[in-house]
Amino acid sequence: MNRSLSNRRQDTAPLFHASDFFNLSPFSLMRRLSDDMERAFTEARGSGAGGSGTMWIPPIEVSRANGQLKVCAELPGMTPEDVHVEITDEGLVLQGERKQEQISEDERGFRRTERQYGSFYRVVPLPENIDPQQVTANYRDGLLEITIPMPEPPKPKRREIRIQQQQPEAAPQAK
Repeated sequence: MNRSLSNRRQDTAPLFHASDFFNLSPFSLMRRLSDDMERAFTEARGSGAGGSGTMWIPPIEVSRANGQLKVCAELPGMTPEDVHVEITDEGLVLQGERKQEQISEDERGFRRTERQYGSFYRVVPLPENIDPQQVTANYRDGLLEITIPMPEPPKPKRREIRIQQQQPEAAPQAK
């Protein structure tokens, strides 16, 4: 076992105690579990929430209707300049960074945030034969909506082959 990991396990209390199941209300239990999980993931990342280098994944919704594919991404607190959208061989790429607001010296005090900050990178697979020139993107009220016209399905390569009936060959006549 890695020595630093072994030492860290000895230095921290267990994430969750079995006695908590009987002593805490369900709401307190869930809050404690949430806090313990957040602490565990923060330690695993090696930096605090919102620190530089952290990653977050904005939720997306993909739908298909009326010959169009729509990809909507929730990006609250961001501007269109914070987001980069492109189509590659992999698919539709969404990437950007949501930066944490800086707190001035005179505003110090208690602060807890559940917002996620940092960079993100998402790839949405696309059907073949998408025309990148027809793709549009609109941003409004923290929602990025990308509209992709679906290509016409390829017409099946089908050709009926006419069967010709050949006349039987005449048998040679005996002389």
